[in-house]
Amino acid sequence: MLTERSNLPFSIEDVYAGFAKVSGILSVVRDHVILEFQVSDAIGGIVKGKPKEIRIPLRSIESVQFKKNWFAANFYLRVYRMKDLEAIPTNRAGEVKLSIQRKHRERALQLASSMNLRLSELRIEMMDEEFPEDSSEN
Repeated sequence: MLTERSNLPFSIEDVYAGFAKVSGILSVVRDHVILEFQVSDAIGGIVKGKPKEIRIPLRSIESVQFKKNWFAANFYLRVYRMKDLEAIPTNRAGEVKLSIQRKHRERALQLASSMNLRLSELRIEMMDEEFPEDSSEN
């Protein structure tokens, strides 16, 4: 179950042809996903841009996946509209891949599971709104 504020640190490497990287935090607050991130140079991290924040309603999220292997762990976030992720430099066709450190893998797995459960609940609610039961029938 999603707690009041669940968060997950992430990074994105090889931004702008390897000259920059992104570090940030993915948070889930009520029915929104918040991505707070900062772009910095890949050489020493000395030159940093201003922190940015993106708020995405859970209803706008198509899918969430967590995949891991021996060498890497990635959290994939796919949205219905590309506009929701336009501020993230590595956004491709409405999907972003967030790299997760080994020490945060368990948290990423739990967060993906909780988010998928909540997304399923939201889809059921949306179906109920589309096809309300006729209460006049006996």
